[in-house]
Amino acid sequence: MKFSDLQSRDDGHEVFFTALDGTQKFRIVMSRELLDDECGEAATEAERHAWVNAHMPGILDALIARTDGGTIEPPYNRVFVEELD
Repeated sequence: MKFSDLQSRDDGHEVFFTALDGTQKFRIVMSRELLDDECGEAATEAERHAWVNAHMPGILDALIARTDGGTIEPPYNRVFVEELD
């Protein structure tokens, strides 16, 4: 599986990246609400990116569970996985 670099939107409050698994492409989004809860509402973009990087194993588990089935533990059950065309 290949991954893009982390990107931000919503003035740096929301973080996302894409993943390519063979011919399937996904967008994985950590919403503003999730990151506000985990990092604090005043967290900077850099702090939000650091949280995502530090929690990447759980985030990737959420991707795998959503695509192959399985359970997702909090807070990773709040990670949004979108299949792209």
